[in-house]
Amino acid sequence: MGEYLQASQCDWDIFIEEDFRCRIDNIKEWLGDGVIADFDDREIERLLHNVQVPIVGVGGSYHRDDDYPPVHYIATDNHALVEAAFMHLKEKG
Repeated sequence: MGEYLQASQCDWDIFIEEDFRCRIDNIKEWLGDGVIADFDDREIERLLHNVQVPIVGVGGSYHRDDDYPPVHYIATDNHALVEAAFMHLKEKG
């Protein structure tokens, strides 16, 4: 995110919550313009369901399109992750 912000020269203020669940009760009063959230955590997905700001979910890939959450979603490439892990271990011997 930091590299993207520098490259695009966006005038954004970024707030990163280490454990989002600690402060999720106040999300509806929060004055941010959008949320990028870990949607592998179903509790966070549930708590953000009725928040009225744009949300981008980030998480794992699903086999069926119906399994994806109803927000803009960035899915990991599971095959690439497994291949990278395999190659790393192979190089280590």
